[in-house]
Amino acid sequence: MKRFFARMFNSLPKRILAGAIASVMLAVPVANVVADNSVSIAVTTGVANVTAGDTTYSSAINATYDQVIKVEVVYTNTEAADSNLVANNLNIKINVPTTPGTNQVISTTTGGSNTNQVNGQANVTLSDPTSYLQYEPGSAVAVLTAPDGTISTVNIPDDVVLGSGYNVANGNPCQSASVSILARVMVPGVKIVKQSEVLGQSNQWSNNNTAAAGDTLKYLITYQNIGNTVENNVIISDNLPPSMTLVPNTTSIINSSYPSGTPDSSNNIATGGVNIGNYNPGAGGYVEFEVTVPQASALSCGLNEFRNVGVAQPQGMNQYYNTAVTDVTVNCPAPTPKATFACNALNITQSGNAITASVNTSATNGASLSSVTYNFGDGSTPLTTTNSNVNYTYAAVTATTTYTVTATATFAINGSTTGNTSACTKQVTISAPAPVVTASTTPTTLVNTGPGEEVFGIFAIATIGGALLHRLFKNRQAAHNNQ
Repeated sequence: MKRFFARMFNSLPKRILAGAIASVMLAVPVANVVADNSVSIAVTTGVANVTAGDTTYSSAINATYDQVIKVEVVYTNTEAADSNLVANNLNIKINVPTTPGTNQVISTTTGGSNTNQVNGQANVTLSDPTSYLQYEPGSAVAVLTAPDGTISTVNIPDDVVLGSGYNVANGNPCQSASVSILARVMVPGVKIVKQSEVLGQSNQWSNNNTAAAGDTLKYLITYQNIGNTVENNVIISDNLPPSMTLVPNTTSIINSSYPSGTPDSSNNIATGGVNIGNYNPGAGGYVEFEVTVPQASALSCGLNEFRNVGVAQPQGMNQYYNTAVTDVTVNCPAPTPKATFACNALNITQSGNAITASVNTSATNGASLSSVTYNFGDGSTPLTTTNSNVNYTYAAVTATTTYTVTATATFAINGSTTGNTSACTKQVTISAPAPVVTASTTPTTLVNTGPGEEVFGIFAIATIGGALLHRLFKNRQAAHNNQ
């Protein structure tokens, strides 16, 4: 290990690799290194509860009835890429315990003919002291990295990974590989099997089938005493999936006392369970009942999984479970595209006080233009029209004035125009008329300055006036002399 950590920091790529390996080891502790040899390898062992939805591996987990766990061993040749130190005959072995108990220790062994051997373990805590782990046949898989970086997946025979171990062959420097298996939590003493078939089928019982929305399913729960003591007052119950409903008065109990079945009128199979009696070792019985699958309108589009759990519990014992899955696919029509509409532009041409206005609009997926309302911005009554364009003349102004023209387009969608409007605006400037200017002219003839009629009239008046004054003066003088 001392040479391993010394080599780890000799170059940058190796430091990065070492850091990555170290970070993995923090999450899943590296197992005990038994011996040091010419090629150094790093190994981690982790476990995850697949049924519970774990997405990362840990060194220890909890698991309960019928849950599936996954164990993974990851190996890496930590030598430098240019070292040519190949891990020869590298072998990975996983040991699954078979002894019942709450504390289950899964051990792993990894090593090659010229490497250090690494022992690892993962701990699984079970909820029932009589339960144990059972390897799932056909679940062993190896993920290998070729020298060129290509990654491949290989299915491993059951007797190899659990027996002599899987031989990764020769591991090049910086090369990694992993081996994983699945194991199920088993419960001794009671065997329970949950199956279903679509009503109308004949002997098509399965723990994984398909049905259509609205179908009626027949459920079958099979119980057997596989222990060595009498099991009394065995209660059989069922955890119905959400939205499934029990068909009333369809529950029937079948056993050696009632080979043709006897009805159970309690309808309690999904609400507390039914008592199917006492059973000697090796004996067993069945419970049948019907449920309805929800209609398509109550389901999601695509795949809907209904996971149904049957439960058996003899008096004084734990509960024992088994699961059946029914898949229901709902094919929904493609969603109708949403209608769209818009007033894209207001176009105006102008000649003096007169304008011609028109709008450019767009409407898709069932929308259509219904009308356009023009507000010319001068206080006049807005004009609503279905024409493509309108003409309008502004009143004369004494000063140049700018108006904002607004065109509000209304669209119809499925016969309704409520709220379906879009507006465009544009400005129009009306100019005031230019002021009128009168031009002066030069006389072409001289003005006649001689006496005219007006002068003659004045002269006549002055002459008469003088005569009258003269006469008045003479009359006054004569009167004075006579005195």
